[in-house]
Amino acid sequence: MLDRRDELDAFKREINLIEYAAASGYVLDRAASSRCSAVVVHPDGDKAILAVGKDGHCTYFSVRDDQDNGTIIDFVQRRQGETLG
Repeated sequence: MLDRRDELDAFKREINLIEYAAASGYVLDRAASSRCSAVVVHPDGDKAILAVGKDGHCTYFSVRDDQDNGTIIDFVQRRQGETLG
């Protein structure tokens, strides 16, 4: 049985942030993406850069708001207004 910290770590490693963003309406901008990062754009104008860190966690940051960054958990909470519960 996973403890809370292990469960959060598993979320960050196993949920593909690019696929989640696509399911949330974001489109991959292939021209702006590279082999190290993916740029996704939402029809409302939101734009984020996604990358996988050395720890295996996919992270993102907004190109418009330097306070808007983090893992899949932060992405869901900020864009969907959802909690982990």
